[in-house]
Amino acid sequence: MASTHVDLGRGDATLPPPAAQAAQPTPADAPAPPDVQTQPAARTATDPPVTMDPPVTTDPPVTTDPPVTIDPPVTRDPPVTVDPLVTTDPRSAADPRAPEDSREQREAALRLRAGVCANPGLPALLDRGDSAAYAEVAGPIVAGDGLVGRALGVPGMVCLLQPGGAARVRTVADLAAVAAGSGHRVLIAGPDRVAVDEIVARLPAELTVIRVEEAGDGPRTLIGAAAELQQRALADTQARVRALEPWWGEPSSAQGWLRRLATALADAERAAGEADKVRAEADAAVEQARERLGAASRAARRAAEEAAREPAPPRGWRRLWTPRNRARAEAARLLAEAGAACRLEEERLVTMVAADPMVRAAADRAALAAVAAEHAREAAERSAHQLSRMLAGIAGATRIAGTAGGSGRVDRAGLVAFAARCGEWEPVLRRRAALLRDWRERLARAPGHLHAELLRNADVIGATWLGAGRPGHGHLDYDLVLIDHADRLPPSIAAVPLVRARRAILVGEPTATGGILGRMAAVLPPENLIVVPG
Repeated sequence: MASTHVDLGRGDATLPPPAAQAAQPTPADAPAPPDVQTQPAARTATDPPVTMDPPVTTDPPVTTDPPVTIDPPVTRDPPVTVDPLVTTDPRSAADPRAPEDSREQREAALRLRAGVCANPGLPALLDRGDSAAYAEVAGPIVAGDGLVGRALGVPGMVCLLQPGGAARVRTVADLAAVAAGSGHRVLIAGPDRVAVDEIVARLPAELTVIRVEEAGDGPRTLIGAAAELQQRALADTQARVRALEPWWGEPSSAQGWLRRLATALADAERAAGEADKVRAEADAAVEQARERLGAASRAARRAAEEAAREPAPPRGWRRLWTPRNRARAEAARLLAEAGAACRLEEERLVTMVAADPMVRAAADRAALAAVAAEHAREAAERSAHQLSRMLAGIAGATRIAGTAGGSGRVDRAGLVAFAARCGEWEPVLRRRAALLRDWRERLARAPGHLHAELLRNADVIGATWLGAGRPGHGHLDYDLVLIDHADRLPPSIAAVPLVRARRAILVGEPTATGGILGRMAAVLPPENLIVVPG
């Protein structure tokens, strides 16, 4: 028998056939208590039909559709006003599920409200369209003819209206190259990485360009630039490391040579003093020998002196041969003889003194002392020349001075002065060598600490509109910000790069009226609007 279909209000259910219904217990068929047994009455043909309640069955789990919940009316947030010119929510009005403003947008809005902008005139420009205050800070970068010269030579914010394509990419790249080449830091901001990379690829190779949102270590990425700078810095400082190598360590090689120089100079000083002492003793021995051996010489000298006291005969005395003149002639003869005898005795005395054993011993001692002093001076000079070679690769280091007689031989005074200067330089060079070695060791470990320095000194930085405010480089301000596709850029997002710009150039389509480009084109003076026909 076919089953019966009944609507129970909870979905459709199917009752079993009557045979199955009869098998189900009913209240009338319930068993009687044990003391009372009832027999069911036999039905007759005349009995009316019995209408039974449907059997109580345990319905199977009914799978129903989930309840339809009608969403309450969507209450939208009030418009997020980054600047008074923005009157609508920058999020998509057609999509109530649009995401909230990003952290970068909120930070830019706070900076605008607080007036903490690279160009203090930006809030007035966005609020009242006052371009004069903005132009006071955003002066001309370079002046010149042509499109680039006009865009960079006009003070204030500039709207550059040029059709998209390769020509506009070249224009933006030329603007960035000229400004960066003049010593200005430039930010190139675009809607995505592809648009930024197209411009960055046309920049000159000599500029330091960082694509901050590009992952990996490719060209002009932050990681790649840090690795390149690391290798270049290590290579550039290798010569300095070699020059300072003798001065590094405790003790260093230079310290050893400096000690040797000091010791040699001390030995030379003692040897020179000993030589002077022995020379004085030799002179004393000569005087003693002359005193002891020079009696005849002294007598001849006295005779010569006495003969010299007699007056000489007058000129022509032979014509006046008088007794007086004869006496004078005799005195002259005696003087000549006495002089000859004196010279002879002096020569004999010199020979006798030189042959005297005491004098010869004193002279030998003096000669040995002089040789020792010269050897000590030569040892000091060798140490000084070694130190001078160690100083050869160090700019501003001292040099040896004080050569004797132009022969290249350094006198003792010059060596002493050189040693004193080396003693002053040694601790300086030792600290310099230690600092350079420590710096190179830290640099060789990981170049990550170079990221902040690279960003701070980069000529051009490329980022997306929101990426300009990301951590790591969001604290930087720029002399010039080039915003490409500004006709598609909502003002709330445009605030992210604009608050970091002392001067901005907005680039977009000539026919566009939307975005930050349309708003600024409506308030800027005509000389700040540059239209490039297609």
